[in-house]
Amino acid sequence: MPTYKENNLPENGLHRLLLRAVPPSEHGNKAISHLAKLIPVRRWSVNKWLRNQKISPDRALRIVEIGRIGVPDGEPGRVSLEEFHPYVYKDIADE
Repeated sequence: MPTYKENNLPENGLHRLLLRAVPPSEHGNKAISHLAKLIPVRRWSVNKWLRNQKISPDRALRIVEIGRIGVPDGEPGRVSLEEFHPYVYKDIADE
């Protein structure tokens, strides 16, 4: 996992959640670009989610599936669908 310097910390809770979900790349790094490849979407799309702090339910489900890559059967994944609720249902929570 890459080390973040103080001025390069993940921007928000969704960013931290996505970095936790992504398995390390072949170089051992956890990066948004690697997650975008696995989904598959363009990195621009992921950056839009981060900027808006909102993600669609189907993308959240896909990321939870990606979070299970490399995790032994019977073990919980790196992230759960419930952790995405504040970002999936953001508009409802803001009302």
